[in-house]
Amino acid sequence: MINMVYYANLLLGKEAGLILKFFGSKEFESLNSAQFFFKNQNDFILSWIKNEEIRAQVSKLAILFSERLDEQQLSFQEKKEMVLTKSTSSSALFGFLEPKGGRTVTCKCPRCGNNGTNKWDAWIPDKGSAKFVVCNHRTNCGFSGDLIAVYAEHYGLGYGQAMAHLSDELGIDFS
Repeated sequence: MINMVYYANLLLGKEAGLILKFFGSKEFESLNSAQFFFKNQNDFILSWIKNEEIRAQVSKLAILFSERLDEQQLSFQEKKEMVLTKSTSSSALFGFLEPKGGRTVTCKCPRCGNNGTNKWDAWIPDKGSAKFVVCNHRTNCGFSGDLIAVYAEHYGLGYGQAMAHLSDELGIDFS
């Protein structure tokens, strides 16, 4: 749940009190859901506020709050960079790669090594510090991807799902 008091004070300053008076107890799962809610507040929906002047103020503030909440959200690329920054191929999350070696770090390919053949035909560039894996197996499965794609391939997830799982595991809260 997002902290409405925090975001209202941060984004609206001294005008936060009016929004909090009417919506302070409302709970939102994410900034996106709060942004959607406030974007759709208008005079008709707010007709339960009897004072027309206050209703107009609340309507304007809701739209302003929605716009400012939108500015607070991270793009997909920003989220991806945060996950990749905290990810390392040597962490327990990527233990299935079973990296080995010193100068050249080889590992099991998440695609062609998943079939139980124990293939050590993929490698992690930059002595294992790179954030991606490349398969160079003779059958040339062609896998090449960042650590999020590696995780997705290994667990059979979509890229976005893998990013969400990794963010949870790494303690990154996008809300």
